[in-house]
Amino acid sequence: AACAKGTMSASSGITLAEELAAAWSTAKEDPNVRFVKVQIGDNERLVEAARGARGGDERSDFASVVEALDDDRPCFVTFRLDEPKGGAHFSLLYFSPGASSVRDKMLYASSRDAFKRECGYSNFAHEFYASTKDDFTYDEFAAHTAEKSEGAPLTEEEKLKLAEMTLETGISKAGTRSIAFPLDDAASEALAGIESGSRSYAIVGVDVEKEVLVGLASGDETGESALMKVGSSVPSDAPSFSFIRYKHQGPDGNEVESVVFVYSCPDDAPVRAKMIASSVRKTVLDHAAGKGVVPSKSLEIQDRDDLSVAAVHNELYAESSQQQQASAFKRPSRPGRGRARLVRAPK
Repeated sequence: AACAKGTMSASSGITLAEELAAAWSTAKEDPNVRFVKVQIGDNERLVEAARGARGGDERSDFASVVEALDDDRPCFVTFRLDEPKGGAHFSLLYFSPGASSVRDKMLYASSRDAFKRECGYSNFAHEFYASTKDDFTYDEFAAHTAEKSEGAPLTEEEKLKLAEMTLETGISKAGTRSIAFPLDDAASEALAGIESGSRSYAIVGVDVEKEVLVGLASGDETGESALMKVGSSVPSDAPSFSFIRYKHQGPDGNEVESVVFVYSCPDDAPVRAKMIASSVRKTVLDHAAGKGVVPSKSLEIQDRDDLSVAAVHNELYAESSQQQQASAFKRPSRPGRGRARLVRAPK
C-alpha cells in the first residue's frame, strides 16, 4: 500500500506530505530506484529530499546514500535491497548526526515509526541506525542486518534508540524488538507466587547497569490493602512494573479476583531509565505469562497517588453505576494531576 496522504504522527505531530506519498508509491514499484531520502521540511512535513538511481549492487550504491547525508541534519532513507527478505524489498536507514539539534533528533525519533507504518511495515525487512558517517557504511549495514537475521542481541546504543522511539506510547509497536533482560531470582519467585496464590502482589524493577529485571517487593496483603501497599512501595524515582492479584467484591456482590498490571514511570526518573523501561515492558509481561500470570487489565501511573481503588474499579467496571460504586473509595487527586491513564490489557 502507498503511504497515507497527509497522515499525522500522533507522537510528533509531523505530517506526511502528499508529494512524498506519491513519490514513494512510484519509487517502490520502480526497480531502477535504489533509495529515497526523506527529511522534515520547513513546513514541518516529511518530504522527499533526494533520490538515487540503481547503478550497481548494494555495496556500490550505498556509497551514494552516504554522499547524500547532511552533517548536521537527520534523515530517513528507504534503501532497496538486491534480494528481498521475507517479501520485503527495502531497509529503512535512519541517520541522526551528533551535530544536529536536540529538537531535530526528538522530532525524527518520534516520527520514525509513523513514517514506517504509513509506508507499510511489510515493505521493510529491517532497520539500520547510525549517528556518524564513520558508522554509516555498507560493512556496518551488512553486519547489522546479518546479526538481526540471526536474532543477535541489540547493542547498548540500539537499545537506547529503540526505547527512545517507543517512549511516547510506552508500548512497543508491532514488529519492534523488545530488550530481553532476564529475571533475577527474587523477581522470578515473586511472579511464581502470584500464580500460585502465595503472593498477592509483585513489584519488578530494572537494573540498567546489570541489564536484569529485579524483584523489588512482594507480599500477601489482600483486597484494597494490596493496592495501597503497591502504591506506597513502588519507587518514586525509577520505573517499575507491578502485578496485583486483586480480590474484591464485584457489582453482583460476589467475590472477584482480577490480575492487574501497573506500569509506573515517575516524571523524576532519569531519561535513560525511562527509555530502557519502555523497551523491557513487553519482556516483563512475557516473563509473567511464562509463569501463568496474565493480567486482565493494565494501568499506567506517573505518581504513587495515581494508584487508587477508584482508578482500578473504573477500568474493571465501566458502567456508570459500577463507577459510582468504586467512587466511594476514591482519594482526592493531587493538585494539577489528572486521573491515571488506563490502557488495554496486553494480548
